[in-house]
Amino acid sequence: MRPRPVVRTQASSTPVYVSNSAPTTLLVVRATRSPGPDCLGARTEYRGTVSLLGNTRRSCSSIARVDRLHLTVSCRLEMSETAVVEKKWSQDLSHNIGVGLMPLVKVTSLAFGPFKGRPGESDVGEPQQPLPATPLDQLNKIIESAHNLKDEWANTPKKEKAQLLRQCMDNAVAVGPTSVAKTTKVKGRYPDDGEEALSYTCIIQGMREIAESYEANCRLSPPGIYTRDNGQYVARVFPRGFKENLLFSGYRGEIWIQPGRPPTQGSQMHEISEGRVSAALGAGNQVNLVAFDVLDAMYRHNCVCVMKLNPLFDYLTDVYETIFEPLISKGYLAIVHGGAEQGKYLMEHALVSRRSMTGSDKTYDALVWKTDGDKKGPAPPLAQNFDCELGCVTPYIICPGEWSDSDLAYQARNIAGAIVHNASHNCLAAQVILTSSAWPQREAFLEEVRAALRKCAKRRAWYPGSMQKYEQFMAENPGAEVLGESGEGIVPWTLLVGVDPHSDQSFFRSELWCGAAAEVVFDASNVPAFLTAAVEFSNDKLFGNLSCAVFVPPATEKLYAKEVDNAIADLRYGSICVNGNTQLSFGISKLMWGAFPGNTPEDIQSGVGVSHNTLFFDHPQKSVMRVPWRVYPTPLWLHDGVNTEALGLAAMKYFAYQKWADLIVLLFQALRN
Repeated sequence: MRPRPVVRTQASSTPVYVSNSAPTTLLVVRATRSPGPDCLGARTEYRGTVSLLGNTRRSCSSIARVDRLHLTVSCRLEMSETAVVEKKWSQDLSHNIGVGLMPLVKVTSLAFGPFKGRPGESDVGEPQQPLPATPLDQLNKIIESAHNLKDEWANTPKKEKAQLLRQCMDNAVAVGPTSVAKTTKVKGRYPDDGEEALSYTCIIQGMREIAESYEANCRLSPPGIYTRDNGQYVARVFPRGFKENLLFSGYRGEIWIQPGRPPTQGSQMHEISEGRVSAALGAGNQVNLVAFDVLDAMYRHNCVCVMKLNPLFDYLTDVYETIFEPLISKGYLAIVHGGAEQGKYLMEHALVSRRSMTGSDKTYDALVWKTDGDKKGPAPPLAQNFDCELGCVTPYIICPGEWSDSDLAYQARNIAGAIVHNASHNCLAAQVILTSSAWPQREAFLEEVRAALRKCAKRRAWYPGSMQKYEQFMAENPGAEVLGESGEGIVPWTLLVGVDPHSDQSFFRSELWCGAAAEVVFDASNVPAFLTAAVEFSNDKLFGNLSCAVFVPPATEKLYAKEVDNAIADLRYGSICVNGNTQLSFGISKLMWGAFPGNTPEDIQSGVGVSHNTLFFDHPQKSVMRVPWRVYPTPLWLHDGVNTEALGLAAMKYFAYQKWADLIVLLFQALRN
C-alpha cells in the first residue's frame, strides 16, 4: 500500500475571533495538522480541540479539511445553553511547498550559469529642470474643487474603488518603461535600467494587492496568525499563495501587532465618516514613494488628495498623471508643483484636514513648529492628523559566528548593495555596520565589504546637498577609506572602520545621504552580550526608528535562538530585515512601512503613521522580514545582477496580472540574473 504523504506545519496556537454580544472572544485551536493523502487536492478530516480563553475554559470538537493547499478548521462551541458559536479558520499550506523547492531552485540557478544575462553600459545621468510652480490662487481653486468631491469619494463603494485602482495599475504597466527611461536619464544606469525597473514594480504590486483587499471588503485573510509567549499577536503576511511561495521560497514576512491590541483588519475602511482632503508633499528620491503616498491617502484614509511633487521629480509629472488618470479625471486627485511656498500654503490651508510628507525631520519641524530649534509648549494644531516618514540612520547588525568564506563574500555584497542603491540617497541605506571585536572573522568580513565596494560602478551624487554632506563627513573623519572612483559630481564609496560606540559622532544623529558608511565595533565577548549591546545602541543612540537589518548565520541562530528572538523583539524599528537588505522590507508591500509607534511632534524621529500594509491591519507595530541565509539565484535587490533590466520589466507584468505565462518568463529572467 502506498504510504500516506503528510503535510506538517509548525505546531502553534491559532487565534480565532468570534463576534457576539460580549467583547471579542478568543478561541485557540490545537490540532495535529497532518492531513493526507494528497495535499494538492484531497479533503481529509481529523479531530482536534478548541479551548476558550477567559475566566472559564470550554472544549469542543473541531473538523479540519485540506482543499487545494488550504487547511480549514471548523469550530462549534457552546458558549451557553442558548448560545452556540460556529467559526472557521484557514491556513495557507503553500509555504511548505515553497520551502521544499529551495534545493531545486539552487541547483537550477547554478545550471543557468552559461545562459546568464550580460550587463549594459553604465551612465551617470544628467540633472533636469523643475516645472513652473502652481500659482497660489490656482492652488486654492484645486483644493476647493477637491473639497467639493470629498464626500463623493468617501462613499464610493469599495468594489468601484478597486476597479478604478486596477485601471491605474493597467496604466502603470503601460507607462512603466517610460518612467524607467526618464528616471535613469537623471539618476544614471548602473549598469542598466534594472534598479529603477524593480523599484517601479513596487507601485504595480501595491496597487494589485490593495485592489484585492478592497474586493475582499478590506479583510483579506493572511496566511496565518499566531501569538508570542507574551500574548502579542503576529500575522504572517508573506508569501501568500502558491505562486508567491514559489518565487520566494524560504522567506517569511510578518506584521507584529501592537501589544494588547487584536489583529483586526480594515476597521477604518468600514467606519462611516465624512470625507476629507489630504495634502501630500512627495518625496524626491524614489518614484514609488510618491505613488504610495497617494495610495495611502486615498485607500487607507479615504481622502481625496492634492499631491505636490518634489521639484526633483517634476520630470515625472506626465508619468504620474498617466498612472492616476482614472482618479485625476474624476477630480479625486490633483498633482501640483512648486517649492516651499506652495508646500506651506497647501499644508496650512483651512480645507485640508489630513497631511502627509516624505522628507526630513527638519522640514517637518519648519512646517509644524515654524522653527528648527527648541519646541516649547503644546504641539501646534498642524501636528494633528499629520503622517510623515522622515528617514533614519539605518543600522546593520552583523552577528558573530562561524561564517564560510562564501558567506562572508555574499553578505558583504548585501551590505554594499544597501550602500550604493540609488547613490545612497535612501532613508534605508546602510549607514552604520555593527560588529563585535571578539569575532575572529571581523577583519575578513570587512575586507570582503571593501572588495565589494571597489567593484561598484561610480554614481553621480544627484540629490542636492549630498556632496556637501560627504565633504563634511570626510572633514570629521579623515581616516575614512576611499574605495570607489571619484570625479566631478561623484561621491566615491567610502568606509570608516573601528568607530567606538561610546564616541560622539554626527553621523549617529543624522543621515549621511551619500556614499559613505561606518563600522561601529562593540567590545562584546559572546553573542548574547553583542546582541544586547547592539540593540541598546541602535535604539538609544542612533537617529530614527524606521528600519534596520540583522545578519545571523543559521548555526548561530540555532544555538542562541532565544537571544536572537529577544533581540528582534527588543529592536524599536518599524521594519526589521533578518539576513536581507532593508530594501526588501520596503519592497514587500504586504508588510508595513513606517516608524516604530511612539514618536511625538516634539521628538519626531522617523515620523508617525504607516503605509504599505496592504492587508490593512489596524494596529501594526512593526514588520519582520526573514530571508534565507543564502538566496539563489542572485536576489533582485542586489546591485550586481547581470540581467536586472529584463528581470525588472518581466516583474512589472507578472506582479500586475500574476499569469502563469508571465511567471515562467519572470523565473527565466531571474535564473539568468
